[in-house]
Amino acid sequence: MIPHGSATRWNFKSRTINTVYEYREQLIECMGKIESTSKQAVTINQAGAIRRMLEDSKFVFWLTVFHNIMPHVDVLYNQLQKTRTVAALIRKQVNVFQQSLERERKRMDTVTKEISASYETSRKRKRKNIHINRTVAAREICDVISNQVKERFCFISHYSAVSLLEAPKFQEYEKKFPTQILDQTTDVYSMLQKDRMKTELGVIYRRSEI
Repeated sequence: MIPHGSATRWNFKSRTINTVYEYREQLIECMGKIESTSKQAVTINQAGAIRRMLEDSKFVFWLTVFHNIMPHVDVLYNQLQKTRTVAALIRKQVNVFQQSLERERKRMDTVTKEISASYETSRKRKRKNIHINRTVAAREICDVISNQVKERFCFISHYSAVSLLEAPKFQEYEKKFPTQILDQTTDVYSMLQKDRMKTELGVIYRRSEI
C-alpha cells in the first residue's frame, strides 16, 4: 500500500490547459470583441495582449504539447491516489504511463509540423530552425517527466514489505496468506529467509490481540 495522498488536487493546471486548448478560438473571438467594444484603455490593452498570446505559434505549440501530455499524468495520479494500491500494480501503472509518454514523445515531430504549417514565417530557414528547436525541447520535456517518475518509484518494490505488516489486513492474510507479496519482498531483500519469514508472519496473523 502507498501512503494516503493529499486531499489537495494537483491537476488544476491541466484543467486550465485543456480548457484553453478546447476553447482557444472562442477566447480569441471574445478578446477581439472586448477590444472593439470596450471604452477602457486598460481593458483594451489587456484583451489585445491575451488575443496576441492565443494567436502566437510558440504559445499554441506548447499548449498543444501539454494538452497531449497532461491527461496521462492525470490518469497516473488518480490511480496512485487509491489507498489500497500494491507494489506490483504501481509498477504496472508506471510502465503504462511511460509507454504512453514515449508515444507522445515520438509524435512531437508531427505536432511541430502541424503547428508550423499553420503559421507562415518570413524565411524558410528560420521556419526549419524553429521546427527543430521546438521538437527537441518538447522531447526533452517528455524525458524529464519520464525520469522524474522513474526516480520517484525506483524503490516501489520496498512497499511490499510494508504491506505484509499492515494490521488491518491481518484477518485477510490469515485466511489467505499473501504469498505473492512475500515473494516480492524476499526478491528485494535477498538476506531474508522466505520459509522462516512465512512461519513468523503466520503466527502474527493468527494473534487476535494485534
